[in-house]
Amino acid sequence: MKKICIVLAFLTIFLFIGCGSDEDEGDTVADTDTSTDTDTATDTGTDSGDSQPGDTDTSDSGENTDNGDSASDDTETPDEADTSDNTDSTDDNETSDEDEISDDADSADDTESNDDADSSDDADSTDDADSSDDADSTDDADSSNDEDQIVADPCEGVSCGNNGVCSVENGSAVCNCPHGYYGNGTTCTAITSQQPGWIGVQWPFTISKMKNDDPEMVYGRIYVEGTTGCPFDAHPQQNSWIAQLGYKSGSGSAEYPIIAGTWTWINADFNQNYTCLDGEIWYDNHEYMASFPTNETGNFIYIFRFSLDNGATWWYADKGIGENMEPGPKFITSGTNYPGKATIN
Repeated sequence: MKKICIVLAFLTIFLFIGCGSDEDEGDTVADTDTSTDTDTATDTGTDSGDSQPGDTDTSDSGENTDNGDSASDDTETPDEADTSDNTDSTDDNETSDEDEISDDADSADDTESNDDADSSDDADSTDDADSSDDADSTDDADSSNDEDQIVADPCEGVSCGNNGVCSVENGSAVCNCPHGYYGNGTTCTAITSQQPGWIGVQWPFTISKMKNDDPEMVYGRIYVEGTTGCPFDAHPQQNSWIAQLGYKSGSGSAEYPIIAGTWTWINADFNQNYTCLDGEIWYDNHEYMASFPTNETGNFIYIFRFSLDNGATWWYADKGIGENMEPGPKFITSGTNYPGKATIN
């Protein structure tokens, strides 16, 4: 009985000591968990509810769990940190890329802006050039108008005298003078050099042709006392003399005085075959001939003119009228005159 009591007493002490050891270990576990949870919560920012101090029934399990959690937390924390860093890095990279893209975009915008600016400048340059051209055109037009206003009629204020008529030839004033006068600058001056005694259109008096037919030969004659006549070896052709056939559109009389610039003049050749038999009425003359053209249709009048001084002075003649040529071919001395008539159909 006494042995039984001693055994029970030891069991009681043993149980008492064992229970106390469990509580201490629970406290340790609780402390450890609390510290770990606190660190873990601090490090990871996660809920520390996984390790509660009240889990004392499974102290070993709790300790292992806490240590596992801590290990896990510690391992995850760097990963999360790394992840966070990586994420940040990624964000930074993305930001950097975005910046680069933004920069590129800005650069593109700048380039486009520059291009636009260049285009604008080019356009402006073109416009400026056009404006310049327009300005030049305007200036030209103004200049033209100014010239028209500034350059007066060359014949304005010109008085040829002696019933002469002023006309413009090649931009200059020319005096067209009546019979016996010549244009000396802008004055009609009397001809004092050698003069013909008679001139005229000898033949034909009229011409009728189709267009492009063979030209019609027209003859003019001149008499100068002591110089013309036959035989030719005694009265040769004069080198300083000029004979011309003149024609222009019309059907009436020639103007007086003759305005030479309104006529077409064709040089006439000396007729070496002219027959001047002694005793004939035309014995003392020289004859010249020129072809009347048929390349243009219309009605025309024609006359002859002669110069005895290489064209310095001129004498004009018509053909006369009537079968008996009364009045006959002679000098044109007035507005009443009788040029030859030609019709080209």
